[in-house]
Amino acid sequence: MQGLKSSLCAMGLLFIVFTMNMTVPTAGAEDGTSLNGTETIRDGRIISVLTIPDQTYERTWSINAGEWASVTSECDQCSVTLNVDGLDHDASTPVAVQASANGTAAMTITSPVSELVSYSLIETIHEVNPTIRPSPGEAIVSKPVWQCNHTTACSMVDIGLEAVPSTEFTDAEFLLGVLEDGHAEYIAVPVSEGDTLELQILHATADIEVEVFMQTDTEVHLNQSLAQPMALETNARPDEAYWHAEDQGRFILKVSTQSPTSAFAIKQVLHASTAASHMLNLSEQTMINGYHEATVIIETTDTATLNVQALHRNVTAQIQQLVDGAWLSATQWCSMRVLCK
Repeated sequence: MQGLKSSLCAMGLLFIVFTMNMTVPTAGAEDGTSLNGTETIRDGRIISVLTIPDQTYERTWSINAGEWASVTSECDQCSVTLNVDGLDHDASTPVAVQASANGTAAMTITSPVSELVSYSLIETIHEVNPTIRPSPGEAIVSKPVWQCNHTTACSMVDIGLEAVPSTEFTDAEFLLGVLEDGHAEYIAVPVSEGDTLELQILHATADIEVEVFMQTDTEVHLNQSLAQPMALETNARPDEAYWHAEDQGRFILKVSTQSPTSAFAIKQVLHASTAASHMLNLSEQTMINGYHEATVIIETTDTATLNVQALHRNVTAQIQQLVDGAWLSATQWCSMRVLCK
């Protein structure tokens, strides 16, 4: 039997073309009605409201002493206010406010005209992140990390590699915090060998930088970082970044700012290893998706031509082909514009 074994070593998604084409669908936002406005929902989160002239759109929630709330907004003629402890704070510019007592917080939006007001709201931030980086092996509290399985709704690989959230800004899928007085904060993310960590900044009231350390018995400061040089434009989605765990251990995230205060929400998700080899039936599946590395085995014929094209990121394909009982090897670089054949 002739065969081909392909090890795809890259953080990427591959499209195997076997004399066929594929149309890539697009995704949109959902609309919902609310009192005094029509809301737009994207990825499980309300991101805007179409106002009714001179009517007040309001969201309220419970907040405890010591917790923070944060809002950024964008509009032409609207007024946006964040009320905490009974005091109004102008939220036409990015704002983060800490509650001094248990009570109810509110965000209100009014406009003399009907306009689409974009806003990004973190209702509560329970600030518990330590400000001293732990040494390897030192105990540090860590929360369960969102795991995105490639077969679940959080993964839309036709469109992109990034995981798709499904909630408001909560600690179920996001890292939340407030940096104060120039103090960095540290967050532990336990990982297994082969895991890939994805991070994406989705809310920031001022500049923010995320550096990543890998800790096992020792510590390595990884080269790549994630940086937002100023307050993030409301509901912008900057590029995500990925870090691969070569060994079991933990990532330590250092989150810092040059500003007096910066509230943030960072999407945090772990992708399990896809390195284990598996058979791929091209008549049923023409995509190979993975993070860092994926290995597939494909049965071919003497007359078959295998074309491979990267959809979202360039990859390196290491190909071994069994021909008449002998393995032939080749390494090819595949880009989003150039086919590997």
